[in-house]
Amino acid sequence: MSFLVNDGGHHDGVRGSKKAKTFNHLFSLCTGGSLLLFLLLFSSVGVVQAADPCLVSVSPSSQTVNASTRFSVSLECVPQQPVKAFELKISFNPTLVRADSVAEGDFFTGYTTFFNPGQIDNTAGRIINIYNLIVGPGNVTSPGGLITINFTAKTYSGSSSLSLYDVRLTNETGYLEIQVTSGAVTITGGGLLLRRIP
Repeated sequence: MSFLVNDGGHHDGVRGSKKAKTFNHLFSLCTGGSLLLFLLLFSSVGVVQAADPCLVSVSPSSQTVNASTRFSVSLECVPQQPVKAFELKISFNPTLVRADSVAEGDFFTGYTTFFNPGQIDNTAGRIINIYNLIVGPGNVTSPGGLITINFTAKTYSGSSSLSLYDVRLTNETGYLEIQVTSGAVTITGGGLLLRRIP
């Protein structure tokens, strides 16, 4: 497998060759089990230009649920180029909703994957370090779900955004251009959330 390394505009044969060999060697080690290292190293790879960006969105984009009930959202991807890996984070209002679990979606169905459901922080209202990677050769060009997140609405009424951030998709040569659409949930039938006036 070959990778194009962005070396800051230097294209001399010796330097570029050494960096490419080092990156390829590290990727071969990462596919054996250390995906996080691979994703960190990928930050040195350039963005692959495309006519249309890949679309990543929360589905449904909005929904209304009763207080104290469970609900789920899926993060969907419509790729405009082949996708091999992704990473993302999501934030929410922890006063109104609680994140319960993150499950792998069907986007990479048929491939061996290295999936990390991330770390849920219901105090800060975020889930970080969610990622997935096809192990070995292969990529995906068909739309599908990256992940499913299961939430529980708390006892207050109100609206919470479900905001995607630090979303990245990659193929074998670099990051892909993306367009991200976040979502929201409205909780009804609960108590009023009183705010202190300073």
